[in-house]
Amino acid sequence: RALLQEIVGKVGSAMGSTSKSQTYKLKLKGLNRCIKLVDTPGIFESGKEGRTREKEARLKASLSDLIIIVVDSDLRRSEAKVIQQIAELGKRIILVLNKCDLRGENDVERLIYLLRQRVKSLVNPEDVIPASASPQSIPRTGQNPLQPKPEILILLRQLAKVLYDDGEELIADN
Repeated sequence: RALLQEIVGKVGSAMGSTSKSQTYKLKLKGLNRCIKLVDTPGIFESGKEGRTREKEARLKASLSDLIIIVVDSDLRRSEAKVIQQIAELGKRIILVLNKCDLRGENDVERLIYLLRQRVKSLVNPEDVIPASASPQSIPRTGQNPLQPKPEILILLRQLAKVLYDDGEELIADN
């Protein structure tokens, strides 16, 4: 939603909100071609339906040229394992620490450092970045709450850089 700057897909706090993959197109300045974004169901959901959605997400990842993995905290062992499996497929990964608006600046810096250490052999350090895709609204006395804009400029710049510098190679490798 933040990348496309429009309301797309179904989201919710409960796991399984995204039940099937959705494809969207994104055009970035300076790139000759559009980017096809594929929003997949999450992984690690329970039950038969959860395993089916996870299988779909893994298949879509295996067919992709570049993977963006979004986490909202330090990596769990299961998430680190997925990152390792995707990296073993030869896929370039951008790891996004989301919900940074809910933390102090020092906490964000510390988490980014920890994430970079945990994935240092799998993900380029510059590809581990902070974001706030949907910042929490700020209450104001006697007024409507202030809704900050998403903080995804670092992600957009890194995405554009990777695709501009290595886009053709990523496509050829796939």
